[in-house]
Amino acid sequence: MLTPKSPPKPPPSAACGFSVLAALILVSAVDAAPPAAPGDFSGISLKPREVLFTWQDNSEDEDGFEFFISQNNNGSWNLLGQTAADSTSISITGFPIGITVGVRIRAVNADGASEFSEVYLARLFDASLTVEKPCLKAGIGDTVNIPVTFSGFQQPEINTRQLPEGLSYDPLPRSITGTIAESGYFQATITATENGNQRKASIGIAVIDAPEIINPISIAGFKGGQAEKIDLQNVFNDPDTESTVLIETSLGNIPVTLFDTGAPATTANFKAYMNDGDWNNSIVHRAIPGFIVQAGGYTPGDNSDFVSVPDDPPVINEYSDLRPNACGTLSMAKIGGQPDSATNEWFVNLADNAQNLDFQNGGFTSFARVLGNGMEVLEAITDLPQGTFSVSVDGIDRIFSNWPLLQTSANSPLHSELALVEKITPVSPMTFELISNSHPAVAGVEISESSLQISHGEVSGESTVTVAATDLDGARTEHRFTVITNENYSSWAENLGAGLPDGDDDGGGLLNAQEFAFGGNPSSGADDRTRLPEYVMINDGENSSVTMEFYHRRFAPDLEVHIEATSDLKTWLPLWRSADGTEAPAVINVSEEGDFYKITVSIPEAIADSRVLLLRSSITLNLP
Repeated sequence: MLTPKSPPKPPPSAACGFSVLAALILVSAVDAAPPAAPGDFSGISLKPREVLFTWQDNSEDEDGFEFFISQNNNGSWNLLGQTAADSTSISITGFPIGITVGVRIRAVNADGASEFSEVYLARLFDASLTVEKPCLKAGIGDTVNIPVTFSGFQQPEINTRQLPEGLSYDPLPRSITGTIAESGYFQATITATENGNQRKASIGIAVIDAPEIINPISIAGFKGGQAEKIDLQNVFNDPDTESTVLIETSLGNIPVTLFDTGAPATTANFKAYMNDGDWNNSIVHRAIPGFIVQAGGYTPGDNSDFVSVPDDPPVINEYSDLRPNACGTLSMAKIGGQPDSATNEWFVNLADNAQNLDFQNGGFTSFARVLGNGMEVLEAITDLPQGTFSVSVDGIDRIFSNWPLLQTSANSPLHSELALVEKITPVSPMTFELISNSHPAVAGVEISESSLQISHGEVSGESTVTVAATDLDGARTEHRFTVITNENYSSWAENLGAGLPDGDDDGGGLLNAQEFAFGGNPSSGADDRTRLPEYVMINDGENSSVTMEFYHRRFAPDLEVHIEATSDLKTWLPLWRSADGTEAPAVINVSEEGDFYKITVSIPEAIADSRVLLLRSSITLNLP
């Protein structure tokens, strides 16, 4: 009877005894000119009763390699069998526990056999290695303590890999400790090795890093009628993710980021099924607490039947020891004994499954990880009632075990009882919101999804805007920037009905350009004298000085004002110009009055003390 594709369960412990792989083919040795002997013969036990042997192929004409074993290393050698030519590794199961055996290898061909390699002595023992917190979320500066437990070992050599900066293994309390000093996601591993026995544990460590600002917003020089649209995806970046998707289930949403760089073929395969909608309303058909949740292979059919999700071509296996089957990762299910058979079924590792799944069927490809509160949704799925059911799939009776249902009945599994993957869709790695806009009359600001729309308000001026980006892990970053909306003569004149810059529409004495520059009303001459630059005597109690006080429009980059003074009507001395700015040495006082600065500049004593003191101003407008 067919069974669904699935990652294998942890292997049960075997009874005492000795056997070898049936796949080994027995051959006879022939005394003749031998091929070159293999070198560097070694082995390591990664799982109970199993040894992975490796060697160097020094021959170019062997037909294969023969293995011999000596139980208790007593000098009596028995032929195990033969591997294929050009091979350099093989895993052999069935070794006894607690008994030392010797294994050696030689190359053979039609003409004879080489000399034997050195003997590898194997003494296997029941060993295990576990970590207390296989799924860890933390932040920069957090102090962590992850206890490590191993049994069967006496004094193993401990090695760690891909721990974030600041963490290390402490042998005294047997724990991974330290203060995290590096952000990112780490599929960390710890291995214990002793007398040819090795065990591996993994930890999925997500050091949450808030979105970063990669292109700060700068908005200045906005003119009337102008607007700008900014894609906030180009302003912020989430350093924790590549492409992101949302798995929507009947028990909640599971945000996921794909490992596009590490497993490009597998992630492309996942996206193809997603984009085709193949997983819409598919079922979660397997859930084992502390192990996996599996889905992707089947959808409800007519009546009580089920239908297989159509297979795309199998994807090449992309397992990497740098991407173990750590807690919180997604991997592809496969057909047993066929490493490159993954199609549509995927599963989520609920715990450290590296020691089991990294060493079976070529290793299971870890291609994504769960974000946010997704693991809570998966735990809710494993808490559902489960059962073993026989159902019709594509017209063939199939048996499924550990099948989670929303509820069970005498007729389970009914379609109404199914835990469903409702759909899987691409999702933005961040969401955006407008936090504040200090002067909405100056700048109109709106956010729609990732689009920031900024428009010129009713008045010119300056507004401080704050927007925020929140990633799928809930980490948030705020970005504060200034929007300066400007006024030019043309829009000002149009709004107030003024004519040409050199005209005096109200007959009050100020030209229209001066009304624009100093803040007068071009429709009323009553204010012209009050908006003219004027002399002001300043007395601080000890000394007095003559200064010049005038208004200047703040948000008008196309405006240039020049203030000059003379004592002889021949030589005009520049006092100040717009390009000097309010920080110029001549400026002794400045205040903001709406859209205008009120500026006071000093007049040099040589002119101020003269019997004649005259002032003039000139206005330059860069008209569109």
